[in-house]
Amino acid sequence: MKQTTINCVHPSFDDTLKEEELDSEWLSLICKAKEMGISLTEIKEYLLNPGTIIRKDR
Repeated sequence: MKQTTINCVHPSFDDTLKEEELDSEWLSLICKAKEMGISLTEIKEYLLNPGTIIRKDR
């Protein structure tokens, strides 16, 4: 399986995902979340448990 690193504006975004798991809409949402300080792990946790509340102190 081919893997790719997603490069967003957010400098701490260095997660690697399988290319076939992504499309442009998901990539856009992931990049926006990273800009807000939400990690890929938090995104995955939310998708597995939709009742989870992601809070970020600003």
